Amino acid sequence: MLADLAFPGTVMLLKFVSKILIEQEVKAVDFFKALLSFPIDIAFLSLSFGSAVLLSILGRSSVAAAGKTLLAFVLACLIFSLITIMFCRKSDRAFTNERNIATIVFACLGYLLSTFVLLGSIALGAFV
Repeated sequence: MLADLAFPGTVMLLKFVSKILIEQEVKAVDFFKALLSFPIDIAFLSLSFGSAVLLSILGRSSVAAAGKTLLAFVLACLIFSLITIMFCRKSDRAFTNERNIATIVFACLGYLLSTFVLLGSIALGAFV
């Protein structure tokens, strides 16, 4: 499963580094704010993984079953993405208000949820 994450993970890290470093002066605050919003990128990466897996499944299985699975997956990803965005916004707000414990808690929840969705979307092909 780690091999499945190698290329997309590298692309995500490249995006993160380029967002931070290219044509700007890096400050610690900007770096931490970017880290707090990174779970949103992970959540949308998982949506693209799941969509690619389900599109490849459409050719192998019945269209009705794949359509129901696709709809359930899209709804679940949207819900998890919205919750991830909520945690990221809360962690950013807590960071701005210098509430360090709340920042860490919300950031960890965002990372845990987005990583769970990412691993689930990669493993989706085995369940369908």
